[in-house]
Amino acid sequence: VQAILDPAPIGVANTDRFVQNISKLCGAALPDEIARQRGRLIDSMVDVHHYMYGRKVAIFGDPDIVSAIVRFCAEAGMNPTVAMTATKQRDFATDIKAVNSEYGTDTQILEGTDLYEFHEAVKTRGSELILGNSKGKDIADDENVPFVRFGFPVYDRVGVYRYPIMGYNGSIYLLDQMTNAILGHKYDPNKLHQ
Repeated sequence: VQAILDPAPIGVANTDRFVQNISKLCGAALPDEIARQRGRLIDSMVDVHHYMYGRKVAIFGDPDIVSAIVRFCAEAGMNPTVAMTATKQRDFATDIKAVNSEYGTDTQILEGTDLYEFHEAVKTRGSELILGNSKGKDIADDENVPFVRFGFPVYDRVGVYRYPIMGYNGSIYLLDQMTNAILGHKYDPNKLHQ
């Protein structure tokens, strides 16, 4: 059985690679619905660009997911400032450096570290949004920035596992979560319509 080891299909580029590999393995053209989903993701990115462009974001979690989310945030015009994983993985730093090179970002890479180190890096590098599991909520509260949960464990919200963040549609959901977290934190909810 052939194995293709690619990045997690989060965001445009990584999901493009995933669906192209599926098409190649199956020897079949992609259904039109896949192209429509891709178009909706790009449209969603354009719709929220004015909220997200240049925003500093710090991300922690499992290395394969973190590196994919770092790329997606850069695709969406955000500035990933810190990427942390407690687990060392061969391609983690290489993947983040590739994003830095491609998008002109300067993401600090933390591998084999803990949330204390992550928090210190967030204090130093700055962040307007933090993404990670429930264990990062206190850091977000301490830094007074919005927080989006993903990964494991998520013990302070129900149903998070029912909403995928992979693929084009999952990436739309993740982008909506990030944008709404920023909007909910930055703006008075009674004055959003003004």
